[in-house]
Amino acid sequence: MKRSAGETVGTGKHDGRPQPKPVEVLRRSCGLTRAEATVATLLAEAHTVTEVAALLGVSVFTVRAQVRSIYAKTGVNRQAALVRLLFRGEGADAGK
Repeated sequence: MKRSAGETVGTGKHDGRPQPKPVEVLRRSCGLTRAEATVATLLAEAHTVTEVAALLGVSVFTVRAQVRSIYAKTGVNRQAALVRLLFRGEGADAGK
């Protein structure tokens, strides 16, 4: 999935709710790869791991491995904490 620098990923539905950080910001601030940042953004938009895999055309096992890597890099261990990090900047880099 090719995206331009700084473009947000996901369904494009912006119904007045806050949106996750753009992919490039996630890559820089959390040290995520482009694929990891894309997965994190889709998870933050309330997609399941199965839905993320289907959207990206990869296996569920690939997405699960990317989620483990995202958790390790961001210092979180739950999807809810990841969502807080993405929407509010709370988490691995928040106190730095």
